[in-house]
Amino acid sequence: MGERDSDAVSGVYDELQDSHERMWDEQGHRGLHYGYHDDDHDDPASAVENTTRVLATLAEIGPDDRVLDLGCGAGAASIWIAAERGAEVVGIDVNDGLLEAAREYARDSDVMDSVMFRTDDFYELSTVENESIDVVWGLEAFCHSRADDTVLEQIHRVLAPGGRLVVGDLFQRSRNLDDREANRLGRVDDGFGVDVTRIDVFEAALADTGFENVSIRDVTEAVRPSVRRRGITGFVNYPIQRLRGLFGGGDDRELALYRASYDIYKLIGGGALGYYIVTADHYHEED
Repeated sequence: MGERDSDAVSGVYDELQDSHERMWDEQGHRGLHYGYHDDDHDDPASAVENTTRVLATLAEIGPDDRVLDLGCGAGAASIWIAAERGAEVVGIDVNDGLLEAAREYARDSDVMDSVMFRTDDFYELSTVENESIDVVWGLEAFCHSRADDTVLEQIHRVLAPGGRLVVGDLFQRSRNLDDREANRLGRVDDGFGVDVTRIDVFEAALADTGFENVSIRDVTEAVRPSVRRRGITGFVNYPIQRLRGLFGGGDDRELALYRASYDIYKLIGGGALGYYIVTADHYHEED
């Protein structure tokens, strides 16, 4: 199941590669995740970087840490962690195009000695040795998982004693969805190649895997401006892209992406989805 799901996710990013490259040129950075807004970081670029800063602070990442970045994408978070926190970082992803972009970005940022990028699947982590990682970093990566228990088991395997897990992602709130919300979430799953999990189910999976000191932080308000910006962009561009499609110039994947971005905005606004930061510690057998 993992390989099939990962191939599908990689295919989504292959289809969006040109769109991402245009976006990176326009916005001046390669972050693909939502921005964390506060009094000091209220423009889009600084808020996106601030998301990384907030997670790195909560995970207490320092120069003695070895960090595994799950679903590293184009490498923005990995490179920031290496440059700003002095940590050694291994970024993994299933999409070769994104990994090549990450390597190019690392070369340009002069952090090649501290960062490496590998093709690997978070269902297997076949390139990562047991107990070799101090911090596992999952920034909007778990949303792509269709088997959280399998991924968490692999994370638990590769974390050293005293290791930490930090996750920032969209999750369904701990309630059932009505039919309209379920339809919207289905379009989100299809548009982004994701499978958004309920936060209480994820918390239970962490406990079942053996993680301790689990902390769940609802930071939806901090990312709401970023969600709104993407939602409005989707609302404006969806009919334009659909019209282009009638004349043979549209792109089905971008069309689905625009609609899904608006659906996330509506699901956040209606309280069906939230954005959470989750931290947890590796369980020690000797404890």
